[in-house]
Amino acid sequence: MKKWGVIFSLLSIINLYNCSGNNKRLKIIDLQSFSKDKTVVLVEDYNDYFTEYSAIFLEKTDSLAPMDVKQIKGIENDIFILIKNQIRRYNLNNRHLDNSFQAYDTIYDFISFDIDRVTNKLYALDANYSKIIYLDTLGNVMDHLKLDPAYKYDQLALLDKSHILITTCSFPVPITFVANIESKIIKQIDKSSSKSFTPDKQLCDTIHKKMAPINIFSQSNKGILVKYFFDDIVYKYNNDSKEPVFRVNNNKAYKAKQINNNVSSKLGQITLSGLWQLSEEKWLLRWSQVLKYKGSLTSIPILTICNDQMGVYNNSMSNNSTIMEWHRPGTIFSIGAYDLIYVDTHERKLFKVMSNNLPGIKLPEYLKDFQTQNNLILSWYLIK
Repeated sequence: MKKWGVIFSLLSIINLYNCSGNNKRLKIIDLQSFSKDKTVVLVEDYNDYFTEYSAIFLEKTDSLAPMDVKQIKGIENDIFILIKNQIRRYNLNNRHLDNSFQAYDTIYDFISFDIDRVTNKLYALDANYSKIIYLDTLGNVMDHLKLDPAYKYDQLALLDKSHILITTCSFPVPITFVANIESKIIKQIDKSSSKSFTPDKQLCDTIHKKMAPINIFSQSNKGILVKYFFDDIVYKYNNDSKEPVFRVNNNKAYKAKQINNNVSSKLGQITLSGLWQLSEEKWLLRWSQVLKYKGSLTSIPILTICNDQMGVYNNSMSNNSTIMEWHRPGTIFSIGAYDLIYVDTHERKLFKVMSNNLPGIKLPEYLKDFQTQNNLILSWYLIK
């Protein structure tokens, strides 16, 4: 509970950015409104959202858990997956592991990566040596960019063909950098304050597990969007600045309604934990509500599909989809709020990772003869 005391103490003092006049005019992601009327919709017509979907076993993952998967990105039929500290390349057609990106003489601790689909280069953030490693799609190291080891780095994303955005683990304000890939000049965008400190791994893991990532990244039509955990504004980052795009209304004092028979109505912390653009008019949000369950705090994850104004996408009287689940009982293609999902906006694919030892799961015919069925399952969906 001591860690929770630190978290809520930080939350109570973070209203540094949220009250300016400009921010009040932004589009609002109204989590408070979503939480008041939670209607679960179990959608069985996948064709409304996806043009196709399939699944593969991920080779050589029999000793791994779904939570070991950190990122998934694709280039057509090649899928690049960050599993623990390794980047692996799989092929959706032959369902094989093609390569694992580790040098023979160096052990990298990869924590985030992105892909330049024009040049077919990967840029991976290495925590061991505080570097960005440049790789080709076969895993060959081409170059690197040295970062300041004084910071604990979190994630990276390509802003354009020449610039990479880098976030750090910092409280109570964000500290971010933009690196020029070619000149290797690094510019600081968000800077530390007198109260800034680097949290230990236990505190970071507690926040991530119980509430949300420190930094939420989203690839949108506008560019790279980032929401920092202790700020209610979603920003679009540029090469030398950032601009506000959305304001998140999570009303930390809101008293949550009962979600099911086992969760009482208690003071709830509502938090945005995922933001993905599915199409011009559709966004998929994952948000969480911290409630007291059997004497301890727990986080209830929820999926909501929004329109381009950040209202509920389908809010008709007969189908208010405040909570969205694609549901086909007994199949691997169900998608619920607790599932581990990843969205690749460039490839218009949604990925889900799951174990094959769940009871009542029926495999598709084309997977039944697979020899190593203890491996993780990757389901993928092509978004309309």
